[in-house]
Amino acid sequence: MKPISILLAVLATFSLSSAAPLIRIETTISGKEVDGEPLILAAPGVVVEDGKEAIIRFGVLEYALTPRILKNGSVQIETVITDRTKKDSKVLAKPKTVVDLGKSAEITTGNLTLTLLPTRLKKEN
Repeated sequence: MKPISILLAVLATFSLSSAAPLIRIETTISGKEVDGEPLILAAPGVVVEDGKEAIIRFGVLEYALTPRILKNGSVQIETVITDRTKKDSKVLAKPKTVVDLGKSAEITTGNLTLTLLPTRLKKEN
C-alpha cells in the first residue's frame, strides 16, 4: 500500500470515530379537534448530529431543533419556532427542554403542540 493510501485510510478512520453522535428526533405536530381531542397534523422525523441544527417546516411555521447530549445522558433540545408568513420572519418562541433519551417532551405554542422523542442512533461499523 502506498504511504498516501495509508494516510488517507487513517484519516478516514479517525474522522468516522470522532464524529459527533447522531440523534433521531421523532416529532408530532398536533392541534385540537372541536371536541378537544388531539388531531395529529404531521409526524416528521429528523436525524441530526449532536449540537447541530435540524429544520422542520409545517405550513408557515419553521421549527429549528438543536439537540445536545448532556453528561447525565439526557438531551437538551433548543427549539426556535419561527413564523415564515411574510418576508420578515417572526420568532414566536425559543423554548429549551431537557428530556431523557426514549422519553417524550411537549412544547405548546398557540393552538399547536410539538411532541419530541429523541433517541440516540448507534454507529455502524
